[in-house]
Amino acid sequence: MSSITKQKIGNNMYLYESVSYRDEQGRPRNKKVSIGKIDKDTGAEIFKQTYLDKMIEAGTAVPISSTREKCSSSFTEKIQSALTTIRDYGTFYFLNNLSNEIGLIKIIKEVFPNYWEELLTISYFLIANNKPLMDCQDWINNCETLPVGNMSSQRISELLTCFGEKERVDFYKMWSDLISSEEYSALDITSLSSYSTLRTECEWGHNRDNENLRQINLCMLFGEKSGLPVYQTEYSGSLNDVKTLKTTIAKINAINGNKSVIMVMDKGFYSKKNINFLLEEQREVTFLVAVPFSSKFTIEQISIAKDTIESFKNVIITSEEPIRWCAADYKVGRKEKHICTSFVQSGKGCEGTKRSV
Repeated sequence: MSSITKQKIGNNMYLYESVSYRDEQGRPRNKKVSIGKIDKDTGAEIFKQTYLDKMIEAGTAVPISSTREKCSSSFTEKIQSALTTIRDYGTFYFLNNLSNEIGLIKIIKEVFPNYWEELLTISYFLIANNKPLMDCQDWINNCETLPVGNMSSQRISELLTCFGEKERVDFYKMWSDLISSEEYSALDITSLSSYSTLRTECEWGHNRDNENLRQINLCMLFGEKSGLPVYQTEYSGSLNDVKTLKTTIAKINAINGNKSVIMVMDKGFYSKKNINFLLEEQREVTFLVAVPFSSKFTIEQISIAKDTIESFKNVIITSEEPIRWCAADYKVGRKEKHICTSFVQSGKGCEGTKRSV
């Protein structure tokens, strides 16, 4: 008759099969054979394979604890193996399909034939993560991406030096041709503060966030219908919006081949010099610019309009407080172009806009 016994040796607990029998003289004897041990972490009985094979051959039920332990170990290994192969596919396929739909991939392939996949991968990473480029390789390890190989911080730095202003201009020309020109283009400049001491564009200027840092001015032209950026460029942080307008217009003309652009600008771009420049352009110019309430021109026009703006004819019904407005035509400049000046009155005060017609 056999039974399973336990015996502690050192720090381990071993399992033995104890078989009782009588010798030739009829005396009781006991024979013990090592068949396994107790797992110190889980307390489970782990049997030797030779013992399990013996029991299976004899048609005896295999100990449940051993079966569970083997199944659990095998299942854990499969889980760990699967986890190392799980990747995020959604982000890549969403951004890649969107890029293909708007025509971005086709243009990048043509302008940057040797490293278009790397540039797209960097773009996808920046869109999907609020992290520096040095973390791009970690993201690639866990996500489906284009076949770009290693994207270490050093390789990305080398990649970004492979193209210059010519490639940027070529890209924006093709991108501008692709996007419909029959839409409003909003022009705005925002300042980005920086701790950098190496970028020459970082200069002291009017910091809108009141941060005691140098800054770079980023200028963006944005399509109103398409919802897509059309063009962007950088300026030194010391330049204000008024000074950058002429340079920006010249760059836009070079990019889009002097196609007509309807520009929408905030009051940071308003100055008499800028208005005259826009009106005296050789090509047809249509623009909408907010006029600051502090300007002499605005105050004079509001004084003229204050007696008539309260008329119900000048009311625009909105979901919130009604807006009152009025407009007038003027001849300005040597070419006697017309401008339409509108003044909008709401609960927040009175604002002016001026546009060419």
